[in-house]
Amino acid sequence: MESPTGGKVTCSLARERKQTRFDSGADSTVWMEEESFFIGFVFHAPWDCIPGSFNFIMKKGCVIMQAASRTAFRTSQITKIAILSALAGLLMYVEFSVPFVPPFLKLDISEIPALIGAFALGPVSGIIIELIKNLIHLPVTSSLGVGEIANFIVGSVFVGSAGLIYRRRRTKSGALIAMLTGTLCMAAVASLSNYFFLIDFYAKLFHVSIDEIVKMTTKVNALVKDFKALIVFAFLPFNIFKGLLVSLVTVLLYKRVSPILHRK
Repeated sequence: MESPTGGKVTCSLARERKQTRFDSGADSTVWMEEESFFIGFVFHAPWDCIPGSFNFIMKKGCVIMQAASRTAFRTSQITKIAILSALAGLLMYVEFSVPFVPPFLKLDISEIPALIGAFALGPVSGIIIELIKNLIHLPVTSSLGVGEIANFIVGSVFVGSAGLIYRRRRTKSGALIAMLTGTLCMAAVASLSNYFFLIDFYAKLFHVSIDEIVKMTTKVNALVKDFKALIVFAFLPFNIFKGLLVSLVTVLLYKRVSPILHRK
């Protein structure tokens, strides 16, 4: 129903006004009509139909409510990111040796909180968790920051690509595709970054040659004969294994922690 000012009154309010007019006396009818019209007027009429002072109050009230809602959301988001980053930082201290890679390359599962964060909070949040956890680990680094740089690069590719796919397809199959794609992307980027600059940077920083790194890897992996074989038979399978392991643990944990992370 259209009001004289151009505002719209819902059908439920119109029926209420008709019933009131039938059952009540004149004074009560007029009062109820004005109240029902006012309610419909506030929610459905154009802003410029409302008197200036009331218009100002209503607009300011809406702005304050929206700002409060955004602030609460940001606070909740920041808190969740901080908790997941702390967990990821702690997990970076739990490292495992892998038999077919160089001794300086250690396996950790600190991508699990970052991947969970990317699924629950978005890919950008996952990348932020990757950044914070590496900053947490930086003061006790044994690689002068090279390991943390590498971890951030490959970890961000992993959780970022997986989180982006899952955001578009929030199903079980979507999650599996996201984690598989993230694993392959991480393995590819890790291989390329190590081949073109990370290993060379590490060798110069610690005053060792790439040949020495190849030789120490050959002792634990007979397939590694040269630098290219080091990438193909050591770094590539290492990151695929890591991605699959992190994905498996995430599948087992995500359903349990997802309700907590989605709670506002």
